[in-house]
Amino acid sequence: MLTRIELAKTLLRLDEPEEATVLLRPLTPVRPRCDATPLQGQVMLAGARCSTARGDVEAAERAYEAVIGCAGAGSGMDLVHPVAAAARVSLAASRADRGDLDSAAGLLAPVLDNAVLAHGRPAFGAEHPLLRDAVVLADRIGQPHSWGSLPPLPER
Repeated sequence: MLTRIELAKTLLRLDEPEEATVLLRPLTPVRPRCDATPLQGQVMLAGARCSTARGDVEAAERAYEAVIGCAGAGSGMDLVHPVAAAARVSLAASRADRGDLDSAAGLLAPVLDNAVLAHGRPAFGAEHPLLRDAVVLADRIGQPHSWGSLPPLPER
C-alpha cells in the first residue's frame, strides 16, 4: 500500500494527477470511515492532493475533511498526527485561497500550538516541514502564532 502512495506522490510531482488517481483507486475507501488507520489516512490525503491537482477543489476539501474527522475518533490518529496535520494545513491553504480566513486559522491552530505534550515537547519542532508550512500560511493570512520567525533550515 505504501509503495502505491509513494508512486502516486511521484506521479503528482511529475504533473500526472490522472495516473496517480488511477493508482490509488483500489486503495481508496468508497466512503471514508472515521476508524481509518493512519495508513488509510495517507491514501485519502494522497487522493485529496490528486483532486487538487486535477482542479477538483470540492473533492479535495471533502477528502481533507474526512482525514481530519478521523483524528481522535479511535483511528490511531490524534489532532496533530502528521497525517491529520498535513490534511489540516492543506485544507487551510485551500480555504485561505478562497478567502475563508477564519476557517483557515481554525484549521491551523492545533498545528501551530506549541504547548508541551506528554513526551515533553510540542507536537512539531521548529524544523518540521508541516510546522513551517503552517507558519508561512499563518503569516500570509495574518493569524498570530507564537513561533515567531523560524530559523533557516540547516543545509543537507
